[in-house]
Amino acid sequence: MQLICVHWLGVVRVENVGTPEDHVSEVLRRVKPEYIYKTYHVTSWADHEDFLEQVAKRYGKLLKVSNSPTSRCV
Repeated sequence: MQLICVHWLGVVRVENVGTPEDHVSEVLRRVKPEYIYKTYHVTSWADHEDFLEQVAKRYGKLLKVSNSPTSRCV
């Protein structure tokens, strides 16, 4: 039996990030658009806030209470 040890370097749990919406722009920059489409079914976006609004609308998580809905949809 072979034992495999995996070390995740640079991995941060989302629960430990205070404001995850601050990191979405970097994730969108690094990930290929076809992977974003396969996961979230969003074809195009102007910026990270537009992307978050589209995802929130798609999943019914967009609240109309605040001017900044992105903090509640991540």
